[in-house]
Amino acid sequence: MSTGLISLAAGVLIGLMYAVLKVRSPAPPALALIGLLGM
Repeated sequence: MSTGLISLAAGVLIGLMYAVLKVRSPAPPALALIGLLGM
């Protein structure tokens, strides 16, 4: 698997997790930035 595919899968999993938990905090944007740096 390519790193881009892994990053995409991780982003989707994190997004689904936050959507299910209905979390509203500064964490999601920070995680998104880390995910972008990882790509």
